[in-house]
Amino acid sequence: MNETESQPIAFGRARIETRLGETFDQPVQAIICPANTRGIMSASGSHSLRSLAGAEIERTTMAMAPLTLGSAISTDAGKLHDRGITRLIHAVVSEEPGGDRQLPVVRRAIESAFELAYREKVQSLAVPMMTGTHISSPEQLRGWIEAILDSVVAHVRRDRVRLESVVVVSRYPDDLAIVSDALATARAAAWPA
Repeated sequence: MNETESQPIAFGRARIETRLGETFDQPVQAIICPANTRGIMSASGSHSLRSLAGAEIERTTMAMAPLTLGSAISTDAGKLHDRGITRLIHAVVSEEPGGDRQLPVVRRAIESAFELAYREKVQSLAVPMMTGTHISSPEQLRGWIEAILDSVVAHVRRDRVRLESVVVVSRYPDDLAIVSDALATARAAAWPA
């Protein structure tokens, strides 16, 4: 283990850890990716996924549009099968490509994505930090990260969860410490000593 990843923390059967990087570089079965109501993957952190998975994934999501804010849809992972990733779970967090995100919508989209992962019997999942573009202070960023991790932990703690591994991924080294701290706080709150 190095400074770009954390020690996995157990939440019942599931293990949650944090890593620096991209969701598509994680050893998981499925990844959550931010989506917009139009299903266009050219922005919102999904452009790289479109390039790696193949354009047919975007055609599939666009064919399902308009998508509902706070919902999630699932598609095949296309060429990402070569990396061991079989599903993409598109969490609808904005109206337009690259559009602003609101925390309540992001939380509903994460919950929808986890419900979909449960129904599809996903055992390992990568979750990106889907923070808003309007965040202007470290306190706001910490609040977003804590709320997102709260949504992840709340789902994982449920008895019916099939997930064995959740990797929370951040692209930014400065965020990693906040993510790790928030995860440790969530663990302590979930199972106090």
